[in-house]
Amino acid sequence: MSSSVKNSTKTKNLHNGYQKKKSVLTIQKNINCQLFKVEFVGILGKNGIGKSTLLRTLTGVQDAISGEVFIQGKNIQS
Repeated sequence: MSSSVKNSTKTKNLHNGYQKKKSVLTIQKNINCQLFKVEFVGILGKNGIGKSTLLRTLTGVQDAISGEVFIQGKNIQS
């Protein structure tokens, strides 16, 4: 495993939002990014746009609707 993968958080075709009783509310679609340990990243947007939902999904607190999140090369949903 390369050091860039080892020190990063990566998303692959990430969709996040909320599962309702009979439907899915997708807030964000097809998020593909790689964040490195030495970077300072800000998430900006209007109220209710999904900033906290994205952070909860990236940290594994909330499940993604689809797609993958890797922290240090490991899929957090496995």
